[in-house]
Amino acid sequence: MTVSEFAFRAYMKLKHETLRSRVKKQEWQYGVTREKRDTRVIISLTSFPRRFPDLELCLKSLFNQEMKADRIILWLGNDASAEDVEALKKKYSGYGLEVIRDGENNYFSHKKYYYAMRDFPEAVIVTADDDLIYPTDWLGSMYRSYEKNPDCINARRVCRIAWDASGDPKPYVSWPGEVRAKVPSHDLVATTGAGALFPPGCLGKETLNHEVFMSKAKTADDLWIKIMAVLFGVRVVWAENSMIMPTTINLNQDVELANENVANGRNDAIFRDLCSHYHLGKEDFDKQRSGGYEN
Repeated sequence: MTVSEFAFRAYMKLKHETLRSRVKKQEWQYGVTREKRDTRVIISLTSFPRRFPDLELCLKSLFNQEMKADRIILWLGNDASAEDVEALKKKYSGYGLEVIRDGENNYFSHKKYYYAMRDFPEAVIVTADDDLIYPTDWLGSMYRSYEKNPDCINARRVCRIAWDASGDPKPYVSWPGEVRAKVPSHDLVATTGAGALFPPGCLGKETLNHEVFMSKAKTADDLWIKIMAVLFGVRVVWAENSMIMPTTINLNQDVELANENVANGRNDAIFRDLCSHYHLGKEDFDKQRSGGYEN
């Protein structure tokens, strides 16, 4: 590691620790706007019981955004109980949080977008993760980017797919990460947990095909969304910001899924399988594709 890299990492660590401390000290705000917008903006996230005790800082950072959403919805699966729902409502509904449980299914991380896109196709959907703390300009930065790029997925953190000379995808771990790409492209992948804004109805009904995504991409919602974006001709663009990776709530939280998906190659197998299933090749990620599925 070079001196400059070490200094940058030390700076970012201090920046994240400062944000974590600041949010802890902040007063709670009512999290949703009381003004009526022509197009609603909905923040959508999911969680599971083991994470419930640590939700407070994440939700507080979403409530305290400079730009308020029209709704903030926490989607739960059948691993949560009716009692869990009531406890979360009692604690957070006064700040504008809605808690909705699917007692029949559990679509894991896909819950963060699935129900919102299904139930509110006319709304702008913005995804978040339950284990992160977001800076106060988080929502506003994506919305400003959306105003410039109304037909794109606008994401605060993106990576770029890398290909080898034969046209096959390189290992996911080698894809350039945290790309500051201001030009919309099909070869950019939005990290939905860091924050991704989806224009109303931009992805078609195949996006909600839970039988396929649960069998082929159960642990890789970002890759599923990437494939759907290419199918429906929706490019990704980076929403300019100074804190690309949000602050984690618990620095010691387990990273088993991330390690399995990235370091152990699960993402590589999932991406290849999805490309094969939908007959996509490198050229589909290069060109300005108009989409081959019905919206």
